[in-house]
Amino acid sequence: MKIVVIGGCTEPLEEGCLKCCEIFDDNGNGSLIENVLNFPRRGSAFALNNEFIYVFGGCSGPGKHLKTIEKIDKSFEATVIENEIEAEGSCFAYCSINNSFFVAGGFNGIECLNSASLFTFLPCSQSSSFRLPTPLKNSAACKNPFNSNSILLFGGWDESRTLNSIFNVLLTDFTATMDALLPYHVEGHTTTLIDNSIIFLIGGYNGIKPISTISKFDKNGTQILDENLEIPRENHCTVFLEETREIWIIGGWNGNETIKIIERFKVSKNGDLKKLSNFSLNKARQKAGAVVFID
Repeated sequence: MKIVVIGGCTEPLEEGCLKCCEIFDDNGNGSLIENVLNFPRRGSAFALNNEFIYVFGGCSGPGKHLKTIEKIDKSFEATVIENEIEAEGSCFAYCSINNSFFVAGGFNGIECLNSASLFTFLPCSQSSSFRLPTPLKNSAACKNPFNSNSILLFGGWDESRTLNSIFNVLLTDFTATMDALLPYHVEGHTTTLIDNSIIFLIGGYNGIKPISTISKFDKNGTQILDENLEIPRENHCTVFLEETREIWIIGGWNGNETIKIIERFKVSKNGDLKKLSNFSLNKARQKAGAVVFID
């Protein structure tokens, strides 16, 4: 098993965008591979399919937003594929669902986007597109554990405020409705699906500062947990290691600087969290992506 951390940036305001990747084993032993990507990328969307990592869009520097897609193989060689995303952008909400990949919202350097697309693979190409009811940046997407043809969008920013909305996107007719509200406003957070029954919402920004909040969404709604992050953070990424039942919270921004620390939690069968010891990135980064390769 390998945990792969891709791209991101080292500074605020779209500065210090990265081409490099870091590869970890489940014991936290990591190595840095420079110049993997063809373009520096922060705020991209990331998919793992058929042993390839796909990197969609992002920005390569201040005001330089991308629409290209890169494909990374297991040797960590990256190629820019022929097909592209609909428009230049970064800071998307995204997730995999039913052998497809969903990308929604984002930011093009001028305004938030309300576009949403489904991609299929082999080859990677856009299969459908539609519009969200609102522009949306820094939201977090997750497949709905209670409806196999639905995606949930949690929070985000709509150009005027940080949101506490939960949008339900139906892929049968490409409609999006606001179904519920979170107990707090948040953007720049992550969603992590566990056992196809629980979604953990981790960290983020509440419109004032980064937060340490962890909440659990399940069939009973959203519950703010007693467990918190050690470091309040936004713009991080998370992965779930099924073999060890660990959530890794990787990098991010603490309001003053980019974070190097990887926080870890053990997830019990009933969804309780237990804090584990921290690991560390080789290079502090935010707005990166992470995937888990199973050997």
